[in-house]
Amino acid sequence: VHVLKPRQKSSLSSEMDAPAKDSITPLPTTDAMRTKAGKIQGIVMNNPE
Repeated sequence: VHVLKPRQKSSLSSEMDAPAKDSITPLPTTDAMRTKAGKIQGIVMNNPE
């Protein structure tokens, strides 16, 4: 179990980094994710329920 956790984290990082580096347009994806995250944060901050 202790060995699987680091491997899963590393594989997740590799899966996240590899597509971004190999992708032809990595920036739009990153911007979209940041925008989405920003909207979610804004909703949480505006609606602290």
